[in-house]
Amino acid sequence: MSFEKFDGVMSAPVVREIVDRGHAVAVLPYDPATGKVLLVRQFLAGAYAAGVDPWPLQTIAGMIDTSESASDTALREAEEETGLKIPAGLLRPGPVYLVSPGAFTEIVHVFHVEIDLSDAGGVHGLASESEDIRSEILYLDDALAELRNGSVPPNLTLVALLDLKLHLLSQVV
Repeated sequence: MSFEKFDGVMSAPVVREIVDRGHAVAVLPYDPATGKVLLVRQFLAGAYAAGVDPWPLQTIAGMIDTSESASDTALREAEEETGLKIPAGLLRPGPVYLVSPGAFTEIVHVFHVEIDLSDAGGVHGLASESEDIRSEILYLDDALAELRNGSVPPNLTLVALLDLKLHLLSQVV
């Protein structure tokens, strides 16, 4: 491929590797009454291959099917991974970002939902996908502390947690 450089001249032909794996969602449930968020743990082969904790705290997440919207996927994944049945009207869209734009075409749509988490928890997932997903409920600031303490979470978790914290801080002002 070639591309137009900043000076308007076309670059010499270059070879670049591009991975097109589709687009995804991340969902972060938040209970405003308690200040807690729901995160999940499941085995992630990429983390294992990278030599880091293969069971990191992460948001609910999943790939968008071609027949679904991002919000429909968010609702489906929340129920599959945590048992939460979220009314569509409760989803609040967050950032939309590229995962690793140097090589991947994947775009992640982040969603937040304010919901009562008092009955949430347990182990969920689809047996047909060999999922073994445990819900963990913790204070938002404790989840953020995990990031500062050397945990290597998926980037969608980092983006979702920081966006929620910024959203909450903007409401205080």
